[in-house]
Amino acid sequence: MKPLLIVVTPWLVFIGAHLGMSSSRLREKITARYGRFAFTLIYLFVTILTLGTVIFALAFFGHEGPAGFQVSDQTWLTVLRAVSVFGAFLLVAGLISYPTSAIAILAQRMKNPDLKTALPKPTGIARITRHPFFVGLAFVSTSHVFLASTLAIAVSFACLAFLSLVGIYLQDKKLQKRWAATYEVFIERSSVLPFQRLAEQDSRLTARDIPMLLIALLVASFLFGALHDIWTVGNGATFLGFILVYGTIGVVTGILKSAAKNR
Repeated sequence: MKPLLIVVTPWLVFIGAHLGMSSSRLREKITARYGRFAFTLIYLFVTILTLGTVIFALAFFGHEGPAGFQVSDQTWLTVLRAVSVFGAFLLVAGLISYPTSAIAILAQRMKNPDLKTALPKPTGIARITRHPFFVGLAFVSTSHVFLASTLAIAVSFACLAFLSLVGIYLQDKKLQKRWAATYEVFIERSSVLPFQRLAEQDSRLTARDIPMLLIALLVASFLFGALHDIWTVGNGATFLGFILVYGTIGVVTGILKSAAKNR
């Protein structure tokens, strides 16, 4: 059980630090005392440190210890792979469409209070789910819980799925608090569960939505299909490393843009 503990312990530390800093009063206290910029830097440092430890532990010890579920039944393998492919599609579509998403528009309003851009009706991937990245990550992670060769790897994917689901709840809660009426209208027009509202007239996919969705499907097929072997390096640590690097680049880019505007 030692390898399992070595992998699980840093996961618990990361989850505690990540959720504790992002959704507790600690964030408000740090921001009030040192400013939003300082909080962002502290949050980024803690994330890199804690998730980096998870990646290290998974890469070196994930393949050891008790065996995982490692489903071998052909029918269930087909189902799990289909869930994973669909999750990868949602994940990529969420990244591609983020700049035009409702969440991105509201984020711009936080930086520019005078911005009067109307919150659009759900389009593209938002017609399927309003949280494509989180939902996609949850689908990919959950399917791999049952595909994992060891219990340590399975638990790692379970932790990632848990964070994805909690992220959906916390993001909706935060945006409802900041933009009560505006975001509640968007919630009524969209859904978290994929395809839940597609039967409704305003939420059906249109011809204008298809090109972006096809691009997302092609990119996801290439990244997670043709390049699948890359993600298995380090017992899945490569996938976590990508998330960490991508997130870090996003935060740093935001900091640099904010600093440039304040000059």
